[in-house]
Amino acid sequence: MSETDVIQRVLRIARDEATKSAAGVAGTLKTDHSNNVKYNTAYYGHEVSDPHGDVHLWCVVFIWWVMRQAEVPATVFPKVASVFKQPNANVRDFFKARNRFMSASSMPKEGDLVIFKKSHIGIVESVDSHSNTISTVEGNASDRVRRRSYRRTNSDIDGYCRPAYDMVEEDDFMALFDNVNEFKAAVRAVVKDEVDKAVQGELKDFFVLLARGGDPVPGPDDQHFKDSHRGLDTRLDDIYRLLARGELDGEINPTGTHFKDSNRHLAQLLGAIATATNAQLPQPTPSPGP
Repeated sequence: MSETDVIQRVLRIARDEATKSAAGVAGTLKTDHSNNVKYNTAYYGHEVSDPHGDVHLWCVVFIWWVMRQAEVPATVFPKVASVFKQPNANVRDFFKARNRFMSASSMPKEGDLVIFKKSHIGIVESVDSHSNTISTVEGNASDRVRRRSYRRTNSDIDGYCRPAYDMVEEDDFMALFDNVNEFKAAVRAVVKDEVDKAVQGELKDFFVLLARGGDPVPGPDDQHFKDSHRGLDTRLDDIYRLLARGELDGEINPTGTHFKDSNRHLAQLLGAIATATNAQLPQPTPSPGP
Protein backbone atom coordinates (compact mmCIF):
# COMPACT_ATOMS: atom_id res chain seq x y z
CA MET A 1 0.00 0.00 0.00
CA SER A 2 1.39 3.40 -0.97
CA GLU A 3 2.09 6.25 1.43
CA THR A 4 -0.66 8.26 -0.27
CA ASP A 5 -3.18 5.44 0.25
CA VAL A 6 -2.35 5.25 3.96
CA ILE A 7 -2.71 9.02 4.40
CA GLN A 8 -6.07 9.03 2.62
CA ARG A 9 -7.25 6.16 4.81
CA VAL A 10 -6.24 8.09 7.95
CA LEU A 11 -7.97 11.26 6.75
CA ARG A 12 -11.14 9.41 5.74
CA ILE A 13 -11.47 7.84 9.20
CA ALA A 14 -10.80 11.17 10.93
CA ARG A 15 -13.36 13.01 8.77
CA ASP A 16 -15.96 10.33 9.43
CA GLU A 17 -15.49 10.77 13.18
CA ALA A 18 -15.86 14.55 12.84
CA THR A 19 -19.12 14.01 10.95
CA LYS A 20 -20.40 11.66 13.65
CA SER A 21 -19.39 14.07 16.39
CA ALA A 22 -21.14 16.98 14.68
CA ALA A 23 -24.27 14.83 14.51
CA GLY A 24 -24.04 14.13 18.25
CA VAL A 25 -23.25 10.41 18.00
CA ALA A 26 -22.62 9.06 21.50
CA GLY A 27 -18.99 8.29 22.30
CA THR A 28 -17.57 10.87 19.90
CA LEU A 29 -18.12 13.95 22.07
CA LYS A 30 -18.24 15.02 25.67
CA THR A 31 -21.51 14.98 27.57
CA ASP A 32 -21.54 17.30 30.58
CA HIS A 33 -17.82 17.83 29.92
CA SER A 34 -17.10 14.16 30.66
CA ASN A 35 -14.09 12.52 28.98
CA ASN A 36 -15.92 9.18 28.76
CA VAL A 37 -15.57 8.97 24.98
CA LYS A 38 -14.99 5.82 22.94
CA TYR A 39 -11.42 6.85 22.12
CA ASN A 40 -10.44 6.85 25.80
CA THR A 41 -12.27 3.57 26.38
CA ALA A 42 -10.29 1.94 23.54
CA TYR A 43 -6.99 3.42 24.73
CA TYR A 44 -7.31 2.50 28.42
CA GLY A 45 -9.30 -0.70 27.90
CA HIS A 46 -12.17 0.53 30.09
CA GLU A 47 -14.21 3.61 30.80
CA VAL A 48 -12.06 6.19 32.55
CA SER A 49 -12.56 6.34 36.30
CA ASP A 50 -12.11 10.13 36.53
CA PRO A 51 -13.83 11.48 33.43
CA HIS A 52 -13.61 15.16 34.34
CA GLY A 53 -10.75 17.64 34.38
CA ASP A 54 -7.35 17.30 32.72
CA VAL A 55 -6.57 13.69 33.65
CA HIS A 56 -7.98 12.06 30.52
CA LEU A 57 -7.84 14.73 27.84
CA TRP A 58 -8.04 12.97 24.50
CA CYS A 59 -6.68 15.00 21.59
CA VAL A 60 -3.68 12.64 21.32
CA VAL A 61 -5.77 9.57 22.14
CA PHE A 62 -8.13 10.45 19.28
CA ILE A 63 -5.22 10.43 16.83
CA TRP A 64 -3.95 7.15 18.32
CA TRP A 65 -7.43 5.68 17.76
CA VAL A 66 -7.57 6.92 14.15
CA MET A 67 -4.10 5.53 13.44
CA ARG A 68 -4.99 2.12 14.83
CA GLN A 69 -8.24 2.05 12.85
CA ALA A 70 -6.14 2.82 9.78
CA GLU A 71 -3.76 -0.03 10.75
CA VAL A 72 -0.85 2.33 11.35
CA PRO A 73 1.44 0.50 13.84
CA ALA A 74 2.94 1.84 17.05
CA THR A 75 6.31 2.08 15.32
CA VAL A 76 4.85 4.91 13.23
CA PHE A 77 2.55 6.52 15.84
CA PRO A 78 3.12 5.53 19.49
CA LYS A 79 0.62 4.65 22.18
CA VAL A 80 0.95 7.81 24.25
CA ALA A 81 -1.63 10.25 25.60
CA SER A 82 0.49 13.40 25.96
CA VAL A 83 1.42 16.08 23.43
CA PHE A 84 4.62 17.11 25.20
CA LYS A 85 4.00 17.43 28.96
CA GLN A 86 4.59 13.79 29.98
CA PRO A 87 8.38 13.17 30.06
CA ASN A 88 9.64 10.33 27.85
CA ALA A 89 6.11 9.43 26.77
CA ASN A 90 4.80 12.12 24.48
CA VAL A 91 4.19 12.68 20.78
CA ARG A 92 6.62 15.52 20.22
CA ASP A 93 9.61 13.71 21.75
CA PHE A 94 8.76 10.56 19.77
CA PHE A 95 8.95 12.42 16.48
CA LYS A 96 11.93 14.55 17.51
CA ALA A 97 13.91 11.40 18.30
CA ARG A 98 13.26 10.23 14.73
CA ASN A 99 14.06 13.59 13.10
CA ARG A 100 10.43 13.90 12.06
CA PHE A 101 9.49 17.06 13.95
CA MET A 102 9.50 20.28 11.94
CA SER A 103 9.38 23.89 13.07
CA ALA A 104 6.26 26.05 12.81
CA SER A 105 7.75 27.87 9.82
CA SER A 106 7.97 24.62 7.81
CA MET A 107 5.55 23.82 5.01
CA PRO A 108 3.29 20.97 6.20
CA LYS A 109 1.42 18.52 4.00
CA GLU A 110 -1.75 16.49 4.42
CA GLY A 111 -1.37 13.71 6.93
CA ASP A 112 1.11 15.66 9.07
CA LEU A 113 0.29 16.35 12.71
CA VAL A 114 0.18 19.95 13.92
CA ILE A 115 1.20 20.61 17.53
CA PHE A 116 0.02 23.72 19.34
CA LYS A 117 1.80 25.48 22.19
CA LYS A 118 -1.25 25.04 24.41
CA SER A 119 -0.55 21.26 24.43
CA HIS A 120 -3.01 20.33 21.70
CA ILE A 121 -2.65 18.36 18.47
CA GLY A 122 -4.56 17.78 15.23
CA ILE A 123 -4.25 16.00 11.89
CA VAL A 124 -3.49 18.24 8.92
CA GLU A 125 -6.30 17.56 6.46
CA SER A 126 -5.15 19.93 3.72
CA VAL A 127 -2.83 22.87 3.01
CA ASP A 128 -3.79 25.89 0.90
CA SER A 129 -0.63 27.63 -0.28
CA HIS A 130 -2.62 30.50 -1.84
CA SER A 131 -4.40 31.54 1.36
CA ASN A 132 -1.52 30.24 3.51
CA THR A 133 -3.90 28.21 5.67
CA ILE A 134 -4.12 24.66 6.96
CA SER A 135 -7.26 22.65 7.63
CA THR A 136 -7.27 20.12 10.46
CA VAL A 137 -9.29 17.39 12.17
CA GLU A 138 -8.91 17.50 15.96
CA GLY A 139 -10.16 15.44 18.86
CA ASN A 140 -11.25 17.09 22.12
CA ALA A 141 -11.70 20.41 20.33
CA SER A 142 -14.37 22.26 22.31
CA ASP A 143 -15.71 18.97 23.63
CA ARG A 144 -15.92 17.05 20.34
CA VAL A 145 -14.13 16.01 17.14
CA ARG A 146 -13.96 19.07 14.88
CA ARG A 147 -12.61 20.24 11.56
CA ARG A 148 -10.83 23.59 11.85
CA SER A 149 -8.70 26.02 9.82
CA TYR A 150 -5.70 28.17 10.79
CA ARG A 151 -3.33 30.61 9.22
CA ARG A 152 0.09 29.01 8.94
CA THR A 153 1.48 32.05 10.73
CA ASN A 154 -0.72 31.40 13.77
CA SER A 155 1.52 32.13 16.76
CA ASP A 156 0.09 29.21 18.73
CA ILE A 157 1.53 26.60 16.33
CA ASP A 158 4.56 24.90 17.87
CA GLY A 159 5.50 22.70 14.90
CA TYR A 160 4.61 19.67 12.80
CA CYS A 161 5.19 15.93 13.06
CA ARG A 162 5.51 13.82 9.92
CA PRO A 163 4.59 10.13 10.49
CA ALA A 164 6.55 7.60 8.42
CA TYR A 165 3.49 6.44 6.51
CA ASP A 166 5.77 4.81 3.95
CA MET A 167 6.64 2.21 6.63
CA VAL A 168 3.03 1.01 6.82
CA GLU A 169 2.84 -2.27 4.97
CA GLU A 170 -0.31 -4.08 3.92
CA ASP A 171 -0.65 -7.31 5.86
CA ASP A 172 0.56 -10.26 3.79
CA PHE A 173 -2.59 -12.26 4.46
CA MET A 174 -4.85 -9.55 3.00
CA ALA A 175 -3.57 -10.36 -0.47
CA LEU A 176 -5.60 -13.57 -0.19
CA PHE A 177 -8.89 -11.69 0.03
CA ASP A 178 -10.81 -9.16 -2.00
CA ASN A 179 -12.14 -7.39 1.09
CA VAL A 180 -12.35 -7.52 4.88
CA ASN A 181 -15.67 -9.41 4.80
CA GLU A 182 -13.98 -12.34 3.06
CA PHE A 183 -11.30 -12.27 5.76
CA LYS A 184 -13.92 -12.34 8.53
CA ALA A 185 -15.73 -15.23 6.85
CA ALA A 186 -12.48 -17.19 6.79
CA VAL A 187 -11.88 -16.35 10.47
CA ARG A 188 -15.29 -17.65 11.43
CA ALA A 189 -14.70 -20.83 9.45
CA VAL A 190 -11.42 -21.38 11.30
CA VAL A 191 -13.00 -20.69 14.68
CA LYS A 192 -15.92 -23.06 14.08
CA ASP A 193 -13.64 -25.85 12.87
CA GLU A 194 -11.15 -25.46 15.72
CA VAL A 195 -13.81 -25.22 18.44
CA ASP A 196 -15.58 -28.33 17.11
CA LYS A 197 -12.31 -30.27 17.20
CA ALA A 198 -10.77 -28.96 20.41
CA VAL A 199 -13.56 -28.72 22.97
CA GLN A 200 -15.46 -31.71 24.26
CA GLY A 201 -17.99 -32.53 27.00
CA GLU A 202 -18.84 -29.79 29.47
CA LEU A 203 -16.44 -27.30 27.92
CA LYS A 204 -18.09 -27.72 24.54
CA ASP A 205 -21.49 -27.27 26.19
CA PHE A 206 -20.22 -24.07 27.75
CA PHE A 207 -19.11 -22.66 24.41
CA VAL A 208 -22.44 -23.61 22.87
CA LEU A 209 -24.31 -21.79 25.63
CA LEU A 210 -22.08 -18.75 25.21
CA ALA A 211 -22.58 -18.64 21.45
CA ARG A 212 -26.32 -19.23 21.72
CA GLY A 213 -26.79 -16.64 24.42
CA GLY A 214 -28.35 -18.90 27.04
CA ASP A 215 -30.16 -22.10 27.92
CA PRO A 216 -32.85 -22.72 26.97
CA VAL A 217 -31.94 -21.26 23.63
CA PRO A 218 -33.57 -17.82 23.29
CA GLY A 219 -35.03 -16.41 20.13
CA PRO A 220 -32.80 -14.34 17.80
CA ASP A 221 -34.45 -11.14 19.06
CA ASP A 222 -33.45 -11.80 22.68
CA GLN A 223 -31.05 -9.09 23.90
CA HIS A 224 -28.74 -11.54 25.69
CA PHE A 225 -28.52 -13.59 22.51
CA LYS A 226 -27.54 -10.48 20.53
CA ASP A 227 -25.00 -9.36 23.15
CA SER A 228 -23.36 -12.79 23.28
CA HIS A 229 -22.94 -12.98 19.54
CA ARG A 230 -21.67 -9.43 19.26
CA GLY A 231 -19.14 -9.85 22.08
CA LEU A 232 -17.89 -13.22 20.83
CA ASP A 233 -17.63 -12.01 17.24
CA THR A 234 -15.65 -8.89 18.24
CA ARG A 235 -13.22 -10.76 20.47
CA LEU A 236 -12.51 -13.50 17.94
CA ASP A 237 -11.88 -10.94 15.21
CA ASP A 238 -9.41 -9.20 17.53
CA ILE A 239 -7.58 -12.44 18.37
CA TYR A 240 -7.16 -13.56 14.79
CA ARG A 241 -6.24 -10.09 13.61
CA LEU A 242 -3.39 -10.01 16.15
CA LEU A 243 -2.26 -13.40 14.90
CA ALA A 244 -2.43 -12.39 11.26
CA ARG A 245 -0.72 -9.03 11.81
CA GLY A 246 2.07 -10.52 13.90
CA GLU A 247 1.46 -7.90 16.55
CA LEU A 248 3.22 -8.33 19.87
CA ASP A 249 2.48 -6.05 22.84
CA GLY A 250 1.05 -3.39 20.56
CA GLU A 251 4.09 -3.30 18.30
CA ILE A 252 4.37 -4.53 14.73
CA ASN A 253 7.80 -5.14 13.25
CA PRO A 254 7.46 -6.33 9.65
CA THR A 255 11.04 -7.60 9.74
CA GLY A 256 10.61 -9.49 13.00
CA THR A 257 10.36 -13.27 13.35
CA HIS A 258 6.99 -13.05 15.12
CA PHE A 259 5.44 -11.10 12.23
CA LYS A 260 6.81 -13.46 9.58
CA ASP A 261 5.85 -16.60 11.51
CA SER A 262 2.32 -15.33 12.18
CA ASN A 263 1.70 -14.52 8.55
CA ARG A 264 3.17 -17.82 7.36
CA HIS A 265 1.15 -19.88 9.85
CA LEU A 266 -2.09 -18.14 8.96
CA ALA A 267 -1.43 -18.56 5.25
CA GLN A 268 -0.82 -22.30 5.81
CA LEU A 269 -3.97 -22.59 7.88
CA LEU A 270 -6.11 -20.83 5.28
CA GLY A 271 -4.54 -22.95 2.54
CA ALA A 272 -5.46 -26.12 4.42
CA ILE A 273 -9.03 -24.90 4.81
CA ALA A 274 -9.24 -24.07 1.11
CA THR A 275 -7.93 -27.53 0.20
CA ALA A 276 -10.30 -29.32 2.55
CA THR A 277 -13.34 -27.41 1.26
CA ASN A 278 -12.18 -27.18 -2.36
CA ALA A 279 -12.47 -23.41 -1.95
CA GLN A 280 -10.63 -21.16 -4.34
CA LEU A 281 -9.07 -18.29 -2.41
CA PRO A 282 -7.83 -15.24 -4.34
CA GLN A 283 -4.15 -15.49 -5.11
CA PRO A 284 -1.67 -12.81 -3.98
CA THR A 285 -0.61 -10.31 -6.57
CA PRO A 286 2.98 -11.11 -7.64
CA SER A 287 5.55 -8.59 -6.45
CA PRO A 288 7.07 -6.47 -9.23
CA GLY A 289 10.52 -7.46 -10.41
CA PRO A 290 13.63 -5.52 -9.43
